[in-house]
Amino acid sequence: VAIGMTGTGVVLAFLLSPFLTIISIFPVAVLSSAVPTTGGPYRYCSRLMGKGLGMIYLMLHTTSFGVAISQYALSFGLYFSSIVPSVNQHVAAMVVLTLFFIMNLRGAKTAALLNKIMNIALLGGLALFIVYGLPHVDMSYVLDSKNLFLHGTFAFVSTLALLSSATAGAQFIAELGGEAKDAGRTIPKVMIVSTFGVGVFYVLIALVAAGILPIPEVANQPLTFVAKATMP
Repeated sequence: VAIGMTGTGVVLAFLLSPFLTIISIFPVAVLSSAVPTTGGPYRYCSRLMGKGLGMIYLMLHTTSFGVAISQYALSFGLYFSSIVPSVNQHVAAMVVLTLFFIMNLRGAKTAALLNKIMNIALLGGLALFIVYGLPHVDMSYVLDSKNLFLHGTFAFVSTLALLSSATAGAQFIAELGGEAKDAGRTIPKVMIVSTFGVGVFYVLIALVAAGILPIPEVANQPLTFVAKATMP
């Protein structure tokens, strides 16, 4: 989707995104370091600014988080239907969303175990995607100004906003401050290291996704489209 919005500018967008994310989550990092607590930003907002503003924050957070979760579910559905064309994208999205909802109801330990397994599979899959794809990247094509800002500056800025959901995940660790060991030191470090680590990873993925096949062919397509052209 981001390639469809700004072409190969997706690489530059992923390069800038971690820096913008760190600026936006800096207050949360400071608070979670000084006063680690379970409940994170909602607890800080409701205790320091009053219950009314705490409720407003909670409503905004619930709405935006719901949108983010639906994004992830639809992405899963898109990838699943690209591998199994007979399955409807939206049905796959609803099924996987329900599955994770049930897994979370079973408790933090079950969710954490599932999360570890998924992370290993995810990092392994994306690492293979990068290793097989990077040798085929045409950097002159990526850096061509016609491809870099395909639909203008506003579309590029809009892409930055869209991709913020991909690099802003570290802020949620602040919600577990009350359960973390040495949270005052650990949480800010984890937030910074993971945000920039994910940023580097995504820049490499974006290079492969946007720098091998023509933009019209890969715009609004899942990564499986490029993977079929580069991986055995």
